[in-house]
Amino acid sequence: MPELRIVDEMLWARVQARRERSRGRGKKLATGLSRVYNSGQGGPKYAFSGLLRCEWCGSSMVVVGGTKQWRAYGCAGHKDGGPAVCSNRITVPQSLLEARLLEPIKHDLLSPELLADLERRVLQKQRGQARPIDPAPRITELRQQIENLTDAIASGALRTLLPSPLG
Repeated sequence: MPELRIVDEMLWARVQARRERSRGRGKKLATGLSRVYNSGQGGPKYAFSGLLRCEWCGSSMVVVGGTKQWRAYGCAGHKDGGPAVCSNRITVPQSLLEARLLEPIKHDLLSPELLADLERRVLQKQRGQARPIDPAPRITELRQQIENLTDAIASGALRTLLPSPLG
């Protein structure tokens, strides 16, 4: 029922497209992490180890060598099995690879629109959880009304307002 919509159609379509993109990324991440965690190694040591795949042989891309700023990702098939398994000798510096892959994530998470929406929601929550209302005045008011009704019933004042049950 279009008249009941609270979000315009264009915004709805953008949100659904973003959710689909995120769902795809999330599945790949979950698959990669479960593969590493279930291998008995206790988890990846580097951010993208096991999540990336070699285009040539399908093996995981892992840190294959170097230390500190010289650390690099490469094909695990080539590293462990040599050219007989995979002839892909290409390595990518860890700093470059992680910067290129993390930048879009940071861009999405720190976008002005998302931050403004987050701020709006936090302020809305804070307003909704403003100081609790003191029930004492309302209780006093209700007690007074009960007392007035009790007095009215006791004095018979309500009988003149209500019809007789006998007709």
